[in-house]
Amino acid sequence: MFKYIKVLYLNKCKIKEICKTTWIGLKFLHTLILERNNIFYLQDRLFSPLTGLQYLDLSKNSLTYINSRSFEDLNKLKTLILRSCKIATIKPFTFRSLRNLSFLDIRDNSISRIKVKTFDRLKILETLLLSENKIHSVQGNSLQELVLLKKLTLANNNIYKVSNTTFHSLKTLKILNISRNALSFNKLDSVSPFQKLKYLESLDISYQRQRYKDPVSEALFQGLQSLKQLYIQGIPSSFFKDVSFSFLTNLTEIDMTGTFQGADLYSMVELIRKCNQIKYLRLDNNEITNIPVDTFVGFNLLENLSLKYNKLKNISQHLVKPLSNLRNFDLFMNPLLCSCENYWFQNWSKFDPQVQIPFLESYICFGQVTHEISFVNQDLNFCGTDISVYFFIASFVLTLLLLVASLVTVKLKWSLLYFYHMMQVWLQWRIKKEKKLYTYDAYISYCSEDEDWVIKELMLNLESKGQRKYKLCFKSRDFIPGSYHIDNIQEAIKNSRKTLCVVSRNYLESQWCKVEVEIACSRVFYEKEDVLLVVFLEEIPNFR
Repeated sequence: MFKYIKVLYLNKCKIKEICKTTWIGLKFLHTLILERNNIFYLQDRLFSPLTGLQYLDLSKNSLTYINSRSFEDLNKLKTLILRSCKIATIKPFTFRSLRNLSFLDIRDNSISRIKVKTFDRLKILETLLLSENKIHSVQGNSLQELVLLKKLTLANNNIYKVSNTTFHSLKTLKILNISRNALSFNKLDSVSPFQKLKYLESLDISYQRQRYKDPVSEALFQGLQSLKQLYIQGIPSSFFKDVSFSFLTNLTEIDMTGTFQGADLYSMVELIRKCNQIKYLRLDNNEITNIPVDTFVGFNLLENLSLKYNKLKNISQHLVKPLSNLRNFDLFMNPLLCSCENYWFQNWSKFDPQVQIPFLESYICFGQVTHEISFVNQDLNFCGTDISVYFFIASFVLTLLLLVASLVTVKLKWSLLYFYHMMQVWLQWRIKKEKKLYTYDAYISYCSEDEDWVIKELMLNLESKGQRKYKLCFKSRDFIPGSYHIDNIQEAIKNSRKTLCVVSRNYLESQWCKVEVEIACSRVFYEKEDVLLVVFLEEIPNFR
């Protein structure tokens, strides 16, 4: 009755069986939906009357077996959907009649192996979806006929091995998803499994169930010079320790969600820095508590940075400063504190028109006991620059200095006075004041018990045997007879350039020696000259 019909929906009709006579006269039909029925078998040449059919959806039926002859005469069919049909196996040449097929969806079935010639004659197929099956191996050249394939998904299977020849014929492939398998990329079996995929733009190898104990080849990504998107979610960062990212010259986006859980900061930063030419970086759900401030140095092209579902409490301004092209910064569900460390981030997130912070209004101040407080609306102005703070600091420092100066003056008055005079002596000596003529080079201050050493050692070496002959004032020889002893001492010290004290235990007990030292020291205060030289004849305890 509806011979001009173009689109026919027969989904959810509880259909169990269909005969090819059903379609007689529907020459204009190009879309047929048979989704969610109970069809368990397809007759030979079932759709042959539908010569103009381009789209066929048989998903969610009970087609455990696919009759290869059922698709005969469908020369114009471009899209075939066999999703969730409980298909256990696909024999070789099953789709040989569908030479114009460009889209094939066989997801969510029970296929365990991709055999040779399975996709024979599908030379213009562009999209092949094989995810959510039970595939554990892809036989040698089973994909060699797909010379124009652009998208291939093998996600959520049990594939444990891909060799260097598995994808070698897919030279036009742009999207490859092999996530959620059991691949270890052992360098003995998979040195460079993507080497021939020169036009691949998106690669997803996330969440492999292998334990990553086997060594990985450095050239894992060799040949991927056109790759723009790389997804390595849930793979430990140690897996990429030796892997070179230098082959990925055009990489713009990388997803490292769940990559650094339990990893040390050094390995995390080392892996991130391998990708400093990207525009989009995702580091979600990595339990990151701290990021070194120099992590993103050199990331001049980065536009989107996502750090959702981590454990960051504070965001350093120096961390974001190198990101001159940043446009989107996502920190959703991090326990940010409403503290002065984040005051700059609060202002920046609200008033910087260049950077977008998604879900900013939903950020709350973590750690608040009473109730949830909005991070954006929390008043942190007290953290900003306030001139009264500077006045307070200045007055506090000035008061503290005055107190310290007063205490030091009281406690160290004479030491400071001595230091003052010593400095005056040094400064005046530096100014080269006029030289004074002295009778002696040095006056020898000693006790009578040490006189033998002074005569035999000191005077002998300084006056006779030395390279330079000094003139010394020796009291037993040079004092004026008949004059008071104290007068002789004063005149001798006054007319000597230096006073040489020969110190011993007996010297410390002599009253005359004490007088000589005091007279010599007085020249510091009255004549602004430091003349004292001390020689220890024996070890003297510090307390003496």
